[in-house]
Amino acid sequence: MEKLKIGGLKQSLELCQFDLRGPDSSEEIASGVSKLLVSQKINMEFITYYPNRNSYHQLTFCISQDKFSTASEILKKEGSLPIAWEIKSRGHVGIITIFPHQSAIKIMGAIMVSWAEKSIPV
Repeated sequence: MEKLKIGGLKQSLELCQFDLRGPDSSEEIASGVSKLLVSQKINMEFITYYPNRNSYHQLTFCISQDKFSTASEILKKEGSLPIAWEIKSRGHVGIITIFPHQSAIKIMGAIMVSWAEKSIPV
């Protein structure tokens, strides 16, 4: 196996994840959800938006686990999301950040291979 230089790893556990998916391109979805969460002092640790993924648009974000119930209630309120947008969530997730970022794909590949060898679910 090729040696890879790792400048550092940051592990963020105790997070939860929300996936919002809808059929229409609502470019304001990230801004709208952010405003809803900020109104309750909920910080997003991670956010990404996938436009037109398999005929749907998807917004995925992670927040602290202790805010899971509050965020769920906010997002499930009628009118919080555009019509036909679905919510899926995971109560327990973690994020690994790899430094330097230029080597992240190779390093993540090596990590995933080693986890698979030990039957650790990814």
